Amino acid sequence: MARYFLELVQRDSCAECIPCRIGTRRLLEVFERVLKGEADEGEFVSLAEAATAIGLAAKCDLGRIAGRAVAEVARHGQDELKAHLEGKCLATVEANRGWESVVGRDA
Repeated sequence: MARYFLELVQRDSCAECIPCRIGTRRLLEVFERVLKGEADEGEFVSLAEAATAIGLAAKCDLGRIAGRAVAEVARHGQDELKAHLEGKCLATVEANRGWESVVGRDA
């Protein structure tokens, strides 16, 4: 979810300030490496520090909220981030069994 939010920020940012324009791009790059399993745990600390700085320095609310949101994910979502480094996703939910009978197989 944080990655999608950062993609939104990159797309909708006014790009007037460096923290929002470049900082959120770097945060997005780290998230993409985490999801691919290419990051290391040391980047989580850097992610939290950079996101906190962006949250304080951005000119607009979009950049400030992005920084604060990512800082919270980096601090409180480390179990999920570490799982991605191991090739797992804790948020993956098994499909509901029997759904075909409810919606039909052609749906």
